[in-house]
Amino acid sequence: MSLPVSPIAATAAKIAAAELADRARTSPERRRRHLVRLIDRVIGQCERANLAADIGGTASVYNRPVTPAPPAAVALVAWLQLEAGEVSRPPTTAVEALDELFRLQRRYLAHPAECGDVGDLVWSVAR
Repeated sequence: MSLPVSPIAATAAKIAAAELADRARTSPERRRRHLVRLIDRVIGQCERANLAADIGGTASVYNRPVTPAPPAAVALVAWLQLEAGEVSRPPTTAVEALDELFRLQRRYLAHPAECGDVGDLVWSVAR
């Protein structure tokens, strides 16, 4: 003999099931966005490290500052390389970390169909 289920409990169960299905459906996109935010944050750390090292204002493309890569950059680059199926080669300087982060982030950038005109421009530059 089963107990009757109240309409409120049945509705709550349907809502919970719909929320769970929605979270499962949107999981890949939420993961991608999280990784893009994380990469952006670590890129900022590398840029700040490079700016702090260039106190005299003499750094250029030909005279790059030799600043150790922030620990978060080393860890993230190693992880992203492994995610991409590559051999992990952690960067030693912030400049190397930036170069590698810019290369590795392409895989997580939005496809142009999702972004309209701006997406087309970003996608073409990222390739």
